[in-house]
Amino acid sequence: MPLIVRAPGVAPDSVVSRPVSLLDLAPTLIELGGDMGEADCDGQSLVGLLRGEADDHPPVICEYHAEGVNHPAAMIRAGVHKLIVCPGDPAQLYDLEADPRELENLAGRREHADVEAALRAELDARLDLSEIEARVLASQRERRVAARALSQGEVTPWDFQPQIDASMQYVRTRADLYEVQRRARLEARPRKQQPA
Repeated sequence: MPLIVRAPGVAPDSVVSRPVSLLDLAPTLIELGGDMGEADCDGQSLVGLLRGEADDHPPVICEYHAEGVNHPAAMIRAGVHKLIVCPGDPAQLYDLEADPRELENLAGRREHADVEAALRAELDARLDLSEIEARVLASQRERRVAARALSQGEVTPWDFQPQIDASMQYVRTRADLYEVQRRARLEARPRKQQPA
């Protein structure tokens, strides 16, 4: 997704095509806000990239542990390469410059072994997928306990339910509907006499 920034010291027509992470927003905003002390947050400030003072950025990493995977999945994007790993599934490696639609999996090929190994080492240094899986499973167990408790008695939906007075939504009258509609038209109202 595009990120549009307007800030002091950032040229209005500058474009950075390098991928970054949403985790980078907090450190970027903190740095743009001035000296706010040491903030303990993930990600890297983008201010150097935005002001043209830096030409590199750490690889972008993201995790996924929701529907469609049996184990936590992770992706690392560095330069033109993207590696996707999910324990139990074969790795996927793509050259996004040569193959932007990600149709040709380069993982496991001898000529790309160095790139795959380097990306995997960087990913493993930053994420422990086994530990993430243990935390996800523990969280699911805790939420099941809460779900059982919340399903007892009168169940309240979790999503927003607007309380609407239906008596104000419909025409409530015993008058002829066609007569009510005729009176509501502009031409049905009496016209004022124009002075002569």
